[in-house]
Amino acid sequence: PPPAEFGLVNVLRLTDIKDSTALQYVVTDRFDERIRAFATRLGRTVCVTTDHVYVDGRRVGPAPVGIISIAFSPKRGIPVIAAWTAQNGVQLWDADSRATLAFGMQLDTLTEVDGRFFGLSGGNLLELAIVETGNTVVVGPRTVGQVSRYATRLFPGVAVQQLLGTVHFSLLANTGCHTVQIPQTAGHRIVDAHFERGVLLVIGEKDGKYQRFLVRFNLEYTQYTVDKLDDVEPTGLECVVLDSGVTVLRDPDGSMRLFHRDPQATKQRVIAAEDGASTRFLNRGAALGFVRGQEAGTLRMK
Repeated sequence: PPPAEFGLVNVLRLTDIKDSTALQYVVTDRFDERIRAFATRLGRTVCVTTDHVYVDGRRVGPAPVGIISIAFSPKRGIPVIAAWTAQNGVQLWDADSRATLAFGMQLDTLTEVDGRFFGLSGGNLLELAIVETGNTVVVGPRTVGQVSRYATRLFPGVAVQQLLGTVHFSLLANTGCHTVQIPQTAGHRIVDAHFERGVLLVIGEKDGKYQRFLVRFNLEYTQYTVDKLDDVEPTGLECVVLDSGVTVLRDPDGSMRLFHRDPQATKQRVIAAEDGASTRFLNRGAALGFVRGQEAGTLRMK
């Protein structure tokens, strides 16, 4: 269970700095079909399109059916592709050897966090650890937390448990699973959430209205600040935290909001929308990446 008091809670309103800076979309990869999933890590690049899988620019086989996630082994960056379907659950493939990877259990759902897989199986939160063995990998599940099975939903990077009027957020991070309560979300029905590298986004519904909560934690997860936006549409959450700590958040109107993940940072830049929801942002290390149709690349400010 979470501690009764979780560090210092500050309610912080970020200060907007309007910015008309135009964005330059630098295309680095083009494919013959629409991109479903794209990831880069440790010098490796993996793309799953409508019909095919590409590794480091080479077509290596047909694309699996289902919702796609991509992770990498920690040292050599051997890519592993996961596909989830309601019929078959989660299946894993070594993208280099194209071998199916068994992991000895049934998962209800899966999420990718910073190049690692986490899943929900009954009342257990698990990491599917990717272990290198020579030129191949094996997958070993390990329990990182426990939740109430029928009161928990797994969102990108966070498991949300709503039970007896309380909300517990199990944050899946490189430092482990951190379970917290955010008092500002009490009384809300959580409809969407996203956690990445110390930044938690939550959309909650109360009395027919939706609020978005932006929560930023310190590195030790002992303090956090909260910023709330009222009367939003529950249209999904898109947020990327770069290696530098710079965080890029898409607002409901499509504009880009840039700020630092440090909970004490108060300045941010807001860049007007240029491309709308057709462009998805992603982490490419120190650079902000994008996927748009059949193209992938990085964004720069002109």
